[in-house]
Amino acid sequence: MFNARVGLTPKALCRVIRFQQVFKLLERGKPIRDWAQIAIGCGYYDQSHFIKEFSAFAGQAPTSYFAGQNAMSDYFTAIQ
Repeated sequence: MFNARVGLTPKALCRVIRFQQVFKLLERGKPIRDWAQIAIGCGYYDQSHFIKEFSAFAGQAPTSYFAGQNAMSDYFTAIQ
């Protein structure tokens, strides 16, 4: 029923929300580049889990992604 109404399974929605939290965390104040700290702060089990899931959504590792200017992050931080 959840999948029919939302368009995602509950687990997939949680993954998207966690991914969105990364951008919100980095948008607040000074940029943090301690991926382990970001992973824990956003609800990932550990740094490797964070990097694997980030790469699945973004198509590249967080270090590579944030080294360049990426417009995709605007879509994740604009939602309140």
